[in-house]
Amino acid sequence: MAVNEYVLLGAAAKQTIPARLAPNGRFVRLGCPEVLKIPDGQALKPLNLGQRCLIDALLNPEISLVTCYGHAGTGKTLVAVAAGLHEMFNRRYNGITVSRPVVAMA
Repeated sequence: MAVNEYVLLGAAAKQTIPARLAPNGRFVRLGCPEVLKIPDGQALKPLNLGQRCLIDALLNPEISLVTCYGHAGTGKTLVAVAAGLHEMFNRRYNGITVSRPVVAMA
Protein backbone atom coordinates (compact mmCIF):
# COMPACT_ATOMS: atom_id res chain seq x y z
CA MET A 1 0.00 0.00 0.00
CA ALA A 2 1.03 3.59 -0.57
CA VAL A 3 1.03 6.38 2.01
CA ASN A 4 -2.33 8.23 2.08
CA GLU A 5 -4.12 5.35 0.37
CA TYR A 6 -7.68 4.80 1.60
CA VAL A 7 -9.04 1.44 2.77
CA LEU A 8 -12.12 -0.02 4.44
CA LEU A 9 -11.28 -1.79 7.70
CA GLY A 10 -13.59 -4.53 8.95
CA ALA A 11 -14.90 -3.58 12.39
CA ALA A 12 -17.54 -6.21 13.08
CA ALA A 13 -19.98 -8.35 11.17
CA LYS A 14 -21.07 -6.26 8.17
CA GLN A 15 -19.42 -3.12 9.60
CA THR A 16 -16.52 -1.24 8.05
CA ILE A 17 -14.56 1.87 8.97
CA PRO A 18 -12.90 3.99 6.28
CA ALA A 19 -9.27 4.81 7.07
CA ARG A 20 -6.12 6.25 5.51
CA LEU A 21 -2.60 4.86 5.72
CA ALA A 22 -0.53 7.52 7.50
CA PRO A 23 3.21 8.09 6.85
CA ASN A 24 4.03 6.33 10.14
CA GLY A 25 2.49 3.09 8.79
CA ARG A 26 -0.65 3.22 10.92
CA PHE A 27 -4.23 3.50 9.75
CA VAL A 28 -6.08 6.65 10.84
CA ARG A 29 -9.79 7.43 10.73
CA LEU A 30 -11.08 10.02 8.31
CA GLY A 31 -10.91 13.56 9.64
CA CYS A 32 -13.52 15.19 7.44
CA PRO A 33 -16.40 17.27 8.79
CA GLU A 34 -19.99 16.11 8.30
CA VAL A 35 -20.72 19.31 6.34
CA LEU A 36 -18.52 21.87 4.56
CA LYS A 37 -19.97 25.25 5.48
CA ILE A 38 -19.40 28.19 3.17
CA PRO A 39 -20.62 31.66 4.27
CA ASP A 40 -23.37 33.06 2.03
CA GLY A 41 -23.46 29.74 0.17
CA GLN A 42 -24.92 26.29 0.22
CA ALA A 43 -23.49 23.82 2.75
CA LEU A 44 -22.06 20.70 1.13
CA LYS A 45 -22.55 17.27 2.68
CA PRO A 46 -20.56 14.39 1.15
CA LEU A 47 -22.96 11.98 -0.54
CA ASN A 48 -20.78 8.87 -0.58
CA LEU A 49 -17.58 7.32 0.70
CA GLY A 50 -15.54 8.56 -2.26
CA GLN A 51 -16.48 12.17 -1.56
CA ARG A 52 -15.68 11.73 2.15
CA CYS A 53 -12.22 10.39 1.30
CA LEU A 54 -11.63 13.27 -1.13
CA ILE A 55 -12.64 15.85 1.49
CA ASP A 56 -10.38 14.16 4.05
CA ALA A 57 -7.43 14.39 1.67
CA LEU A 58 -8.15 17.98 0.60
CA LEU A 59 -8.48 19.25 4.19
CA ASN A 60 -5.38 17.43 5.48
CA PRO A 61 -2.50 19.94 5.71
CA GLU A 62 0.06 17.10 5.54
CA ILE A 63 -1.06 16.12 2.02
CA SER A 64 0.35 18.62 -0.48
CA LEU A 65 -1.04 17.18 -3.73
CA VAL A 66 -4.39 15.48 -4.22
CA THR A 67 -5.46 13.85 -7.46
CA CYS A 68 -8.81 12.24 -8.10
CA TYR A 69 -10.59 10.67 -11.01
CA GLY A 70 -14.04 9.33 -11.70
CA HIS A 71 -16.98 9.44 -14.03
CA ALA A 72 -18.46 12.76 -15.12
CA GLY A 73 -20.99 14.14 -12.66
CA THR A 74 -19.66 12.44 -9.53
CA GLY A 75 -18.83 15.75 -7.81
CA LYS A 76 -15.05 15.90 -8.15
CA THR A 77 -14.91 19.59 -9.10
CA LEU A 78 -17.75 20.59 -6.77
CA VAL A 79 -16.11 18.93 -3.75
CA ALA A 80 -12.66 20.35 -4.57
CA VAL A 81 -13.98 23.92 -4.95
CA ALA A 82 -16.14 23.62 -1.82
CA ALA A 83 -13.16 22.35 0.21
CA GLY A 84 -11.02 25.22 -1.09
CA LEU A 85 -13.66 27.80 -0.17
CA HIS A 86 -14.14 26.15 3.22
CA GLU A 87 -10.41 26.49 3.95
CA MET A 88 -10.30 30.05 2.60
CA PHE A 89 -13.20 31.22 4.76
CA ASN A 90 -11.62 29.51 7.77
CA ARG A 91 -8.62 31.81 7.13
CA ARG A 92 -6.18 29.04 6.26
CA TYR A 93 -5.64 30.57 2.80
CA ASN A 94 -6.20 34.09 1.51
CA GLY A 95 -7.39 33.09 -1.97
CA ILE A 96 -8.24 30.26 -4.30
CA THR A 97 -7.37 29.64 -7.94
CA VAL A 98 -9.35 27.17 -10.03
CA SER A 99 -7.87 25.93 -13.30
CA ARG A 100 -8.91 23.26 -15.73
CA PRO A 101 -6.88 21.69 -18.54
CA VAL A 102 -7.63 22.88 -22.06
CA VAL A 103 -7.03 19.38 -23.45
CA ALA A 104 -8.96 16.40 -22.10
CA MET A 105 -6.87 14.17 -19.83
CA ALA A 106 -8.34 10.92 -21.20
